[in-house]
Amino acid sequence: MEALPVFVPRGRQSDQHRHWSSASSTGLSRAWLIAPVVAYPSSPPELSAAIRDAVKQVNATSGSPSFKLWEHGDTAGRPLTQPIIDSIEQADVLVADVTRLNVNVAYEAGYAIGFQRRVLLIKCSALTADNALVLKTGIFDTLGYEPYSASPDLARILEQTPELIPLKTDAAIDTKAPVYLLETPVRTPDMTRIVARVKRARLFYRSFTPSEDARLSAMDAIRHVSRSIGVDCAASFTGIR
Repeated sequence: MEALPVFVPRGRQSDQHRHWSSASSTGLSRAWLIAPVVAYPSSPPELSAAIRDAVKQVNATSGSPSFKLWEHGDTAGRPLTQPIIDSIEQADVLVADVTRLNVNVAYEAGYAIGFQRRVLLIKCSALTADNALVLKTGIFDTLGYEPYSASPDLARILEQTPELIPLKTDAAIDTKAPVYLLETPVRTPDMTRIVARVKRARLFYRSFTPSEDARLSAMDAIRHVSRSIGVDCAASFTGIR
């Protein structure tokens, strides 16, 4: 597994009053959503085009508020910007496309979960997905996703947005081992130095070690990070754009 740089922040309640619909069995009326965001990679172009078309259809036929598009290029080292973080904090829902894993979209999904926002993962079945990378990475294949084959399918998913209850992230801090380490697949000199420094600081820690554990599930990642005062994720992004 490749370590993802996803630090799940401890959620806090917004002081903004949130309205809820009477809830049908198929989902919530989008008119009751607050500033929903759709995050996705710009590549391949047919993927981004399908998402833009679907959101255009939904925004043109339904009442406000409209879904906000947030497209990410695959340029290495592209920094995360404050506007998308602000948008996530103001939204009820983050829709994230995981057909092709993108490091920025992955970060935003993790941030939204930690900020107690509903995350809806979507995946285009008409394109060849990063299935091998998803399995190697873990986390995303255990969260579940909504499949779609074309923009009309995705538009229906967005129109029938599911329940807005976020994943629980309010676990008590583990005072006996308050630090969580995500180790690299191979123990590198940098990883060795990180472990040595944590031990030198006399901090007890929990860790995920790819060489010993087959994979990291979403719920395990959320549970461990939520119980920590600090998380060290060694940068290792082979295959994740």
